[in-house]
Amino acid sequence: MLSNTNAEDVFASDGLSGLRGSKQVPNSCYNNKCEIEQSYTEGSSWKAFEVKDKVWIGTDDEKSSMKEHESHAAPFVFGCQVTEEGLFKEQYADGIMGLSMYTQTLAGTFSQFNSIPHESFSLCFNKVSGQLALGGTVQNHSSQMQFTPFAKKNTWYYSVTVKSVYVGTHKLPGAFMQYMNDFKGTIVDSGTTDTFLPQKIANPFIKAWEGISVRRYTNNLQFYTYEEFGKLPTITFELEGGLRWEVEPFNYMEDVSDNTRLSQTPWHGKRGFISRMYVTEPKGAVLGSNTMMNHDIYFDIANRRLGVAKASCT
Repeated sequence: MLSNTNAEDVFASDGLSGLRGSKQVPNSCYNNKCEIEQSYTEGSSWKAFEVKDKVWIGTDDEKSSMKEHESHAAPFVFGCQVTEEGLFKEQYADGIMGLSMYTQTLAGTFSQFNSIPHESFSLCFNKVSGQLALGGTVQNHSSQMQFTPFAKKNTWYYSVTVKSVYVGTHKLPGAFMQYMNDFKGTIVDSGTTDTFLPQKIANPFIKAWEGISVRRYTNNLQFYTYEEFGKLPTITFELEGGLRWEVEPFNYMEDVSDNTRLSQTPWHGKRGFISRMYVTEPKGAVLGSNTMMNHDIYFDIANRRLGVAKASCT
C-alpha cells in the first residue's frame, strides 16, 4: 500500500539476526530460530522464522535512502517467510504487513524509537494507487477530516460505534443498530476486500435499496446501463461523534469488466457489476477496503480515534 507515484520501499541492513524469542510469541524455537505461522479463514497460510533488523522507510534509490533516511531507522522484528499457500502465491505483493494496535507493528516500533512523531498511520487509496503515511497524514482532502472514538478497549483491532445507516436518504430503523455494534462491533479492516453487514439488518437494508434502485438486491452479477447505475443509492454510516462515512455505488459495486477506472465515465450498452456489500454477517460488521476507496483513513492510535476525509489518493 505504498505510493506508486513517489515509490517508497522498506530497506534493511545486510546482517539479519535470528531470535531465540520475541514478544510476538513464536510457535516454536529450534536451532536458534523461532518459527511463526498464520492461517486464514479462506484457506491461505504462511510460515516464517523471526528475525530482527534495522528498518526504515525510504525511496527506491538505496544509496540516497541510506544517506537521507537511515537516521530514522528502528530495530524491527519481522518474519522471513519460507512457505506460502493459497492467495499468497497469486498476489502481487511479496508478503503481508499487519498494522493492528500491537506495539510490535511498524507504527508502534517507529513510535517507540522516535522514528515518527506520533503513534498513528493513515491509508489512502483508490482503485489503482494509494499511499501509506506513518506518524500522521499527508493527503490533500476534499472534505474536512471528521473523527470518531474507537469503540473497544484492550483490543488489537479497530472498531467503531455505528449510530445510523442510510441507504440513499432513507434511514434504517434505529433498533437495528444494536446488531452493528454487538460482539466485536463494527470493525474497520483494510485487509478485508469487501464489506459485511449483519444479517439481521438485511430486510430493511434490501427493502430500502430495492425501493430506490427499482432493482433486485443480490451479490450476483447484474447488468446496468449508465442511467440505471446512476439510480443506485450511496450507503452512509453515521458514527459516534457525528462522522458521516459515505460509500458510493462506484466503490461498493465491482465492475467485472474494468474495476480500475478512477471515475464513473458514461458507457454505452450494459456493463456487469457485482455488489460487494454483503448483509450476511452473523454478528457485528466489517467495513472493508471498498468503503475506504477515495478516503484518507487516519488510525490515530495514540488518541484512540479514527479520522475519515474524502481524498483523491493520487
